[in-house]
Amino acid sequence: MVAVASGEVPSLKWLLFPVAVLIATAITGGVVLICARLVHAVRDMSNLVGLATRVLRYVSGVFFPIADYAGKGLIGDVMMYQPIAVMMTLVRQTLLAEFPLDLTTWLVSLAWAVGLCVVGFVVFWRAEASYGRA
Repeated sequence: MVAVASGEVPSLKWLLFPVAVLIATAITGGVVLICARLVHAVRDMSNLVGLATRVLRYVSGVFFPIADYAGKGLIGDVMMYQPIAVMMTLVRQTLLAEFPLDLTTWLVSLAWAVGLCVVGFVVFWRAEASYGRA
């Protein structure tokens, strides 16, 4: 495992890693359902999905923890608690000793997971009759 190779000492927090992955999978699933509906309705949206993915890679804390750069206030909170950044923070909290567990992050991520799954399912389901008809 990469965490062990980088010098991390295994701890009980690692037992939360599968839970973090499950929450991240739910968030991603909700986003995928919404994107699928958008791409089905407007075919050119498929080009924007790739672009949005690249932009999110740079603003979501994939390469650095957002907390170090976001600052305080509304903009910092929006950056810290948007779905992609929350997923990154969850994984860091479970595997890295320098990131303590934070209940707020876990509750926000759970809210994103449930909310995006429900909204994604409803949005996708409402156009079910039109799928498969080109």
